[in-house]
Order: sequence, then structure tokens, then C-alpha cells
Amino acid sequence: MNKALISEFTKYVDKKEAFITSQVYLEICELKRYFDVTYSFNAALNKITISAKKDKSGPAVSQDTVFLVIVHSDSTCVYYQLTSGLSKPTDATAKHLKENKQEKLDGDIRKNRELIQHAALLGVNVTLKQNQKKETKK
Repeated sequence: MNKALISEFTKYVDKKEAFITSQVYLEICELKRYFDVTYSFNAALNKITISAKKDKSGPAVSQDTVFLVIVHSDSTCVYYQLTSGLSKPTDATAKHLKENKQEKLDGDIRKNRELIQHAALLGVNVTLKQNQKKETKK
């Protein structure tokens, strides 16, 4: 199928770009398992564009969102989501932000462990400023 796909794409673009586009097309179909995967030639961009749905019963293709796919020489595909306006963070992004916040908090506690223990023994409230300066309140 790959050779047939490349020969189909070479009707619109050069062989190198046809090969890269077929790689993205196959990754979307076989690895990501998207549904209703179609392609078309965009004369204004002089590129082949690929449309797909994440879910079988998912909504039609959105005109507000575009994925830019960059293919590295080792065949790694990196996907960038471009939207019109602001988009809500994905679950993965939210999880990553939560993990970063937890790591920062753990680091602050480790750095100030002695101060926190001493303040706890004396019954004194301690506030750690975000710029890492230590301050004690009574």
C-alpha cells in the first residue's frame, strides 16, 4: 500500500514530499488509529492536507484546529496543534503541569526542611515566598 500511496501523492508533489506525506498518513491510520482519514491537495499551499477524526462517532473536521506535523530524518513525527484563539489544555498537559507543581513544592520543602522542622517545634508559622526567600511570622 505504501508504494501505491506514494505514487498517488506524486501526482501532486515531488517524490520526497510524497514519501513524507505517506509516512504521516500511515502513522495516522495505523499507529494513531484515527477514523475517516482522507487527503486532498491544497493548491494555495502546494501541499497535501490530511483530515481525520479521533473517534468513529466524533465531530466532523474542525476549521478552528490544524495539526502541523514535522517529520524528523529518523522518521519521528512531532505533532503541533494550532488553534484559532485559546484552547483548553489536554489531560496530558494538565497532568504535566500538576506534576511540575508537585516537584517544585517537594523541592521547596526539601530545601527548607530544617527551617520548617525548627518552626514546627517552636509552634511558629512559616511562610516561604516564591522567590525562595525565607520569612518567619509570629
